[in-house]
Amino acid sequence: MTVPIVALMSPDDLFFVARVQAAAKELGVSIVVSAPGHGLEICNVEKPRLVIVDLRAKGAISAVEELRAGHATRSTRIVGFYPHVETALRDAATAAGADEVLPQSAFTVRLGALLASAATG
Repeated sequence: MTVPIVALMSPDDLFFVARVQAAAKELGVSIVVSAPGHGLEICNVEKPRLVIVDLRAKGAISAVEELRAGHATRSTRIVGFYPHVETALRDAATAAGADEVLPQSAFTVRLGALLASAATG
């Protein structure tokens, strides 16, 4: 079974990781959470519909670039989120090929809709 959503997040932010997982569980959506390095391997195998990227995570911008360049993930929707004060992360993710880049507060508000949209294809 293909996992529709992969979240590339820092394992250090346990509370936000738990929040994303809880939102997915509430919607009955299959999600895999991984650090960006290992998550790329998962994306190449699972070919998810959506990849969520915590742009603060180590290697996040490189992961967006690799996802966009990869044959298996070239058309995967990539949504990144960042602290609203770190606009350089927003600019770097946009340049790397993210489809949508949101401040974390806006991402949190839209999380359920993003997950539901990816789950239904």
